[in-house]
Amino acid sequence: MKNILIITLIFTQPILSQSSNRVASVLKEESDALNEMLPMEIDEETRLDITYLINDDTFIYAYTLINYDKQDFKEPDIRAMTLFMEKTITDMWRTDPEFVYYRINKVNLIYKYKDKYGMHLFEFSFNAGQL
Repeated sequence: MKNILIITLIFTQPILSQSSNRVASVLKEESDALNEMLPMEIDEETRLDITYLINDDTFIYAYTLINYDKQDFKEPDIRAMTLFMEKTITDMWRTDPEFVYYRINKVNLIYKYKDKYGMHLFEFSFNAGQL
């Protein structure tokens, strides 16, 4: 899962804060461009299926953990995976200069994960501007 987030670096733009309409436009363009390449295997366990926007300020990444079946996990296992992924991803968003645009414009991000059968496993969200 180490390489899960590399794809999120492809379309970022480090530019100054902009109006909400412009931010929505930039996010929509990035989602559309990324979706043209999807679905895409990120690593041996993870596939990025689609990205989309809600409320013009929330960017959603939808992943499938292609080797996992939700029935094989107990709730504490899923919670541990959620905490691990959330920490890994928010640390990247907090420190990577490629995400300055998102931080300045306070973009909300949601990461959704499902199992190989399409069953919801977990999700988490954060505001890039509050990291």
